Parts: sequence; structure tokens; C-alpha cells
Amino acid sequence: MSRKFVVLVKEFEDGHPTLIVEPHEDLGLPDDKRVSIRFPKGTTYDQAQDLARILNKTASSIEVINW
Repeated sequence: MSRKFVVLVKEFEDGHPTLIVEPHEDLGLPDDKRVSIRFPKGTTYDQAQDLARILNKTASSIEVINW
């Protein structure tokens, strides 16, 4: 089974790394919205990249659910 998303690291204006989930299927979000994970101050790009690699290797799905 192939993954239907990829987790990327982006740095925004503040230079702070953020994980962005780029779906390859409809998650039910508006087109201009993405799932993101922000890190505490002091987190490095390499640390964020390590987590992105782990998620890309091990997570089978990312979903928007009712809570």
C-alpha cells in the first residue's frame, strides 16, 4: 500500500521549522489549508527533518477526524 501523503519541512518568515503534511488525496480540508506541526523555539531544521523522515517511513495514514 502506498502512502497518500508526504511530510515536508518548511521554514517560514521567522526561520522556524514547521512540518507540513502534503496530501495526495482529499482529506476534507479546504484547498488553502494544510495540517502542520510547529516546534518550540530552539528546534533545529535537522531535528524537524528527522521527525519528517520517521513519519514518512512509518505512518500509514493521516486523517482529519471528528473528536
